Order: sequence, then structure tokens, then C-alpha cells
Amino acid sequence: MSLPPTTRAARLLTAAGLLLLAGCAANGVEERRDRGLPDGVEWNDVIDRPVVLRGDEQGRVVFVAYGSGSCPVLVHDVTWEDDDHVVLTARRTVPPFSACTSDLAPMTSVLDLSAHDDGGPLTVAVEFPGYPDMDFTTELPAADWQ
Repeated sequence: MSLPPTTRAARLLTAAGLLLLAGCAANGVEERRDRGLPDGVEWNDVIDRPVVLRGDEQGRVVFVAYGSGSCPVLVHDVTWEDDDHVVLTARRTVPPFSACTSDLAPMTSVLDLSAHDDGGPLTVAVEFPGYPDMDFTTELPAADWQ
């Protein structure tokens, strides 16, 4: 039995919409994600590489990257090497069956590291599997929320 063309089109559009929404949802490592820049970060700070900084709340670290709205650069894994050294694994997220759009903009992700982060100085290494020339390490000062 064949479905009418309007029913097939409606199902296809519904599936496409759900895939787009899935691409915007937090990925399990993030507490939340917003388009745009957090206070104190300028456009030119994130054009060449992402920025990592302390969040305003206890145990929060902010990851800001510039890229496509439908295929953002996101942190997908957090590994603690030591009490004061964390590795964030980041990569471009491409939802299945979709193309990356050219709506380039900064994306801010808030990561909850409160289970291990005591608020002291923190070394954050950001790794991009397959793109080692993009890897970087930054030293975050002790948090103000202590």
C-alpha cells in the first residue's frame, strides 16, 4: 500500500525537523548551550580557535567556538588527568542526513565539572581528534566563586 504524496512529504518534513532539533540539543557533556558570546569574550577571540574560561557558577567551565549553527564545534568528552588537569575532546558535530549551514556564529557551551573541580588553578587541554594542529592548552586561574 502506497502513502499519498502529502503524507509522505509530511513525514519527511517531520523527520527532518526532529533531526535539526537533535542537532541543537545538549550532548550530555554540556549543562547548556547558547548561540553568541559570553560577557568578556570578543568576536576576534574565537575566530582562530575556541576559548575556554571559568564560568560564573561553582564548577562551571565555558567553551566558546565559532562555526556553523547546524554543525557546531562541541566538547564530546571530559577526561581528568589529575586533580588540576582536565582534557576536553572537541569535534564538529554533524547531525545525520544533513548539511552544515553557512550561518557562522559563536556557540557557548557551559560544562559542569563540579564533581572534580575544586576551584583552584586548572590546566585545560583541548584536543581535536584527527586535527592535532588545532590542539591547545590553557591555564585557568583559581575561581572567584570559592
